Amino acid sequence: MMKSLASMMAIGLLTVTALAGPGILPTRALKGTRYAAYELATGRLRPLEDLSRAGTSVWAATQRSGQFFIQMHLGPGTTSLDWGDIAGPQDIGAFAFSYGVDSPVQPPQQLDVVVMFFAEENGRNSTGRMPLAAFAIPNLPAGSDPPGEAWTILVELEPDVSAFTIAGSDLDGDALVDFGYSYWFTNYSPSGPENYVGPVVAGDPNVIPPTAPGMEDLFDLFADPNLNEYLDTYWFGGVPFAQFYLELFDVTALYCPEPGARGWHCIADIAPWPEHDCVVDLSDLAQLLANYRRCAPCAHEQGDVEPEDRNGIWDPWDGDGDVDLSDLAQMLSMYRDDCN
Repeated sequence: MMKSLASMMAIGLLTVTALAGPGILPTRALKGTRYAAYELATGRLRPLEDLSRAGTSVWAATQRSGQFFIQMHLGPGTTSLDWGDIAGPQDIGAFAFSYGVDSPVQPPQQLDVVVMFFAEENGRNSTGRMPLAAFAIPNLPAGSDPPGEAWTILVELEPDVSAFTIAGSDLDGDALVDFGYSYWFTNYSPSGPENYVGPVVAGDPNVIPPTAPGMEDLFDLFADPNLNEYLDTYWFGGVPFAQFYLELFDVTALYCPEPGARGWHCIADIAPWPEHDCVVDLSDLAQLLANYRRCAPCAHEQGDVEPEDRNGIWDPWDGDGDVDLSDLAQMLSMYRDDCN
C-alpha cells in the first residue's frame, strides 16, 4: 500500500556499520533476473515474463550492469538515493525497480521495500528536496534459487488514487525537471555474513540512445530512511556506473478496466505489447490458440484466462494452470469487448 509521507517521516534514526573505502562501495555479481508485478490496488504479487506490457516508458535507467549494491550489509536503516532529469511535469502510472538477493530461498522470510520519489533533487544531499510519493511494497522474495538472482518488480499504481506527477525546478540548467528516488529495505535480516540484498546497478543510462538524462556516476547514502542522516556521496570506482535501476511509465497505456467492474484488467486482452490495446480481438485469440494444450503450467499471458471462483471470491488471475476449452470459451465470451 502507499504510506502517508507523514508516517514515513516519523521513522526513527538508525545507525550503520563502518563503510568500506573513501567514497567507494562494493558491488556483487548477479546470475539472472526474474520479474513480478505488484498491484497496489489489491496488494497482490503475480509473476511476469518481462516488462513488455507495462505501458509507455518515459524514463529508464535499465542498462543492467550484472551487479547489485550490497546495501543491506551496511545496516538496517541504510537508504540509497539516486537522481535524474525528466521532461516534466510528467504523470507516472507505474514504475519498476530491481534488487539483487545473494542468499538461498528462505521461506517464510519475505522482504519489504519502500521506494520514495522526490522533486527538487540533484544529488549531493540536496537541501531543498520535496517528497512526492512513498510506496511500501511488502512480502517480496527474500531469496533466490540459485542464489545471486535479481528481482524486478513492476508496481502498478491506481489512476486518480496513487498515480503521481513529477514536477519541479530545473536545478542544473538542462531544461528538464530534477527528481530523485530512494531504496529502503525495511526488514531484511541476513542469516550470515555472505547474505546480501541491495538495489541492482543499472549501469550508464546515458549511452546512445539516452533514456535517463541527468545521471551522474554517483549516489547519496543515508543512515536512515527519512534521509536526515547524510553519510556521503559514493560511487563504485567507475565500474560499474553508479546508477540504480528504475523505469517510469506514464498513465496513458495503463490497465484496462475489466467489463463488469470486477477488477482493473481486461483479463482476455493478453496479446503482447503493442497489440495489448484494451480490446479483445483476433490478436488475443491467436495468442491463446498458439498455446492451446501446449504449456503446463501455463501463465495468464499464455492464455490461461478462465477466472477461478474461490468460495464466491472471483479472481481473474488464478486459472487452473493449462490452456484448454474453458479458456477458449472465456476468450470467446469476451471477444470484441472494448475494455476501456
